[in-house]
Amino acid sequence: MVKTQRKVRRSITTDQLIIMLESLDSAKIVSFIAKTIPQMRKTGNPYYGDIIKLANVNGVINWCYADAVNRQRIREGRRPTFEPLPRAWGHRIPGQPFVEHNGNLYLEVKIEGLNEESQYFYKGRRIQFSKIEEFLIKKHEGSRQGVENPIILRDYNVFTIQTFSMDHVIFVVGEGD
Repeated sequence: MVKTQRKVRRSITTDQLIIMLESLDSAKIVSFIAKTIPQMRKTGNPYYGDIIKLANVNGVINWCYADAVNRQRIREGRRPTFEPLPRAWGHRIPGQPFVEHNGNLYLEVKIEGLNEESQYFYKGRRIQFSKIEEFLIKKHEGSRQGVENPIILRDYNVFTIQTFSMDHVIFVVGEGD
């Protein structure tokens, strides 16, 4: 019989989450739930400005983008010659899993998958993805990477993170006192 380790739940503030993640000295596998506003086309979109996305994400933080792409190139039988361009926006904070942009702090994540399909809400009520899909802006993943299975990078504003799981602990993130 295999014993599973039970996760501990703790409440923390966003500031405490930031402090905890600033102190990391290696890559970490994490999962989290983020509540975001998805990028949508405005023209002809009856849902524009009223959609909330709840994403349940698995990923890696404190990682090196170029190294990850080159490892993927090797797995696919290609030469590891990828060199990334500078970030299109924001400044990666050296030694930390964060990107700073216009005074906001974002968690840079290598997406490994979703725990479940993202949920979308229209004016507070759940809406089927098929009803809004045509209005969502599609992302073009890894067009420069030269791989069949691109490395997916996402940046999440730290204030969108609702729960955060790392090292068998689930942190319920709140505003604080």
